[in-house]
Amino acid sequence: MKLRLSTQTLSDPLSFKGDALVLGLFNDGKLSREADAIDVAVHGELKAALAKKEFTGDVSQAISVTTSGKFPFRRAVFVGLGDQAKCSLETLRRASAQATLSAKGLGYKAVGTTLHQCNVAGASTADRVRAVAEAAALSVYQFTQYKTLDLEKIKELDEVTLLLPHADAALKKAVEEASMVCDSVYLVRDLVNTPAASKRPADLAKRIAVEAKKVGVKAMVFDQKQITKMGMNGLLGVNKGSAHEPRFVVLEYRGAGAKKKVALVGKGITFDSGGINLKPWPAMRYMKEDMSGAATAAGTVLAAAKLGLPLHLLAVMAFTENMPAADASKPGDVVKALNGKTIEIIHTDAEGRVILADALSYAEKQKPDCIVDLATLTGAVVVALGSYYTGVMGNDQKLAEQLIQAGQATGEWVWQLPLPDEYKEWTKSEVADVGNISKVEGQAGAIIGAAFLSYFVEKTPWAHLDIAGTAFLEAPDQFRPYLQKGGTGCGVRLLIDWLKGQ
Repeated sequence: MKLRLSTQTLSDPLSFKGDALVLGLFNDGKLSREADAIDVAVHGELKAALAKKEFTGDVSQAISVTTSGKFPFRRAVFVGLGDQAKCSLETLRRASAQATLSAKGLGYKAVGTTLHQCNVAGASTADRVRAVAEAAALSVYQFTQYKTLDLEKIKELDEVTLLLPHADAALKKAVEEASMVCDSVYLVRDLVNTPAASKRPADLAKRIAVEAKKVGVKAMVFDQKQITKMGMNGLLGVNKGSAHEPRFVVLEYRGAGAKKKVALVGKGITFDSGGINLKPWPAMRYMKEDMSGAATAAGTVLAAAKLGLPLHLLAVMAFTENMPAADASKPGDVVKALNGKTIEIIHTDAEGRVILADALSYAEKQKPDCIVDLATLTGAVVVALGSYYTGVMGNDQKLAEQLIQAGQATGEWVWQLPLPDEYKEWTKSEVADVGNISKVEGQAGAIIGAAFLSYFVEKTPWAHLDIAGTAFLEAPDQFRPYLQKGGTGCGVRLLIDWLKGQ
């Protein structure tokens, strides 16, 4: 069940009627009027905790006290905001998520929060509202559809209400928009977390088409015969080892008054065994998540449709498994991509870029103003940037900088890596136009992936987002409580923020 987000106008937050009230505290030891009033009512419990250093107000620390019937809410949850001078939107996200999880852990259903009332330099009130609302919703996500045991122990929080000192239609709208965006993040997480056996290419194509219809987005699904006729031999080549046919899916959204056309391209490997170049088990363990790029592209377009953004958007997605079989692609094979360039398959576990070759070529043929692709493309980007930064490369500096700025605004951080022509030379093949891995082993793997892709975007401004480190977590995030183990949905909030500026 998805958390419900709402607003309520209250001149005094202490009059909130619900299970818990969330208040933020900085680490300077000073109490707000509301915190001091609660502390007096509970005989100094909060000040005692501060004096004993049991609670210091550091970022994401949380402590709660029972109000014993002295207020309309049962418990007050105090969450640390750290140094007031350093308070940022990300501080509010982490605090909101931690407080929400604390309330959920106590078995509460209805929570009111005032965290968005904390000032952040350079951020509007609407920015703060979105940050607090999104983090609250994302923090309580659970993927339980395959669970059958101990279901009664699963705790769910029903509603988080952002308390406003006076009625404000713009802030109410900001909360509604945050809820719409989180709906798409939830969808992406669900798709990524679903076992590979339950999301074969045809399954995913059907699910995405169903979701698109709900919001009035056009969905075009191409089957194997159509893919063959179109000449997408990269996708067909990767699919050769699979018992399940590929699918190529295009979502199209035309917003009212749209002047700009943007294509989002996503890698959709529904399970990646590595093919003939088989992965070792630890590297294969979570390869159900190798379709995260495609899921994110779809989720972003669906969110944009809900928000009514004035843009013409495409989500272009190639879906297949990468499996070993007698008919599977082999090292040394050559395939011709949709744009006519030939690819030598040097390594079958560098398959994502091969299907993206066709998807990017298709996207460019639609003549968009720009293209952004998303892919869990390389382990090398994880080595370089870890799980906190998405790597960006491309052929247009302005576009890269816009994405970096959107990452700063949303906490889905983006770091630019270079893409010089010298690395493109490393991808040239002796028997075809380009090889799917570098001639030089062990160097610049993330950049080489982007260098390969650049052969399939010839004229259009383009950015490549390598989300291999940010799309899926093997454990809950230590510092960002709104990210749990599994699919993160990273990229949806980033791209929506960027698209709003287009």
